[in-house]
Amino acid sequence: MGSMSAELIQSLIVNAVKAQLDKLVHEALYEQDWLALYALWLSPPEFNQFDGKGNHKQHIAHFIETCNNAGMEGD
Repeated sequence: MGSMSAELIQSLIVNAVKAQLDKLVHEALYEQDWLALYALWLSPPEFNQFDGKGNHKQHIAHFIETCNNAGMEGD
């Protein structure tokens, strides 16, 4: 195996550092995405309290539809 030029060594180092930085940035963005999703998951939906006016069946149907993914399927 022959000797490597200074340019080749520099290129290898630059590429290795860039790969590590890209990995760190990707991991940081991935973590931020999960934190944002987690915050949304923890945020309860907003509901208007039924005031006795209007259609109570529509009010309940809206509540059930909004909460459909929160335990309605045995979770």
